[in-house]
Amino acid sequence: LEFSPLGSGLGSYLNVHRLYRVDDERRVYYFAENQYFQTLMETGIIGLLLLLSAILILAMCLRFLVNHGNSPKTASVCVLGVFLVPSQLVAAFFDFGWFIPANTILLATTSGFIAGQTHALADRLKNRSFFRFGLPRWAAFGLMLLIFSIALLSLISSWNYAAMERSLGETPQTENYDTMSLEKVDTRIEGLKQAL
Repeated sequence: LEFSPLGSGLGSYLNVHRLYRVDDERRVYYFAENQYFQTLMETGIIGLLLLLSAILILAMCLRFLVNHGNSPKTASVCVLGVFLVPSQLVAAFFDFGWFIPANTILLATTSGFIAGQTHALADRLKNRSFFRFGLPRWAAFGLMLLIFSIALLSLISSWNYAAMERSLGETPQTENYDTMSLEKVDTRIEGLKQAL
């Protein structure tokens, strides 16, 4: 709650969880082993609500496909979705799989496929529903531009992070600021200043 409502920032769990540890720090945890908790911690209540909203929309798409679809293509998408969604929702309580880029891309692609099939089926049925909508070309272009901009900013941020890591040099897992010599700490601080 200290970082509400936007959270501590993506990828910050590694550093933030240490602020609340009371025991002697011996292990470093990169992930929370719970997708929902880590999302809440890093992106705040707003990020968690966005994640849960996306899950709800995907579940609504699946329900629509199951109730109205009757073609073999729709049936195959239903089978895929019926196994994918519940398994990932349960696994997220015990793992952080969605933070792994390959899993994120696979889940996003599959979710997009399910949503696309839902939209196409709603169009074919001429069904007046939430799933049958049209987007003006300018809105689609604006959305694509926004997504591209966010991806570009993420790439720049990753590049800066990698430069900072290179400037710090290699640090053995057993070494921390409590066990380092004062001159090594000063060297690392100077490397950080140059990287930033």
